[in-house]
Amino acid sequence: MKNNVTLLIALSLLGYFPAAAQAPSTPSAPESTYYWVVETHPDSTQSTPAPTTVFRIYHDTDQLVYEETIPNAQYDIRKRSTRRQLDKALQAYTQSVARLHEKNLLSTLAHRAPARR
Repeated sequence: MKNNVTLLIALSLLGYFPAAAQAPSTPSAPESTYYWVVETHPDSTQSTPAPTTVFRIYHDTDQLVYEETIPNAQYDIRKRSTRRQLDKALQAYTQSVARLHEKNLLSTLAHRAPARR
């Protein structure tokens, strides 16, 4: 009963403040999630096998969006510090994508011709 009263009050307040209930008027970057994958395997083409690591970033639709091969490197993702570094790299990538998306939207809005009357 108390939850119903709280919900009723919240819904009635939305009627009094319709601007707060609406989406923002400025376009924003679409919400996307990304995740990273690390593969480490020995390099069999050299006489002395050196580990090679491949760092990949995938979109939430399982589409590969970034890949980097790091020679002579081996990452242990069981270590918290390694996961933090990889998370920081992922965060840097997602921020750059958001900035590019924002610049693209802003430049698109800036270059639109004004409507003729």
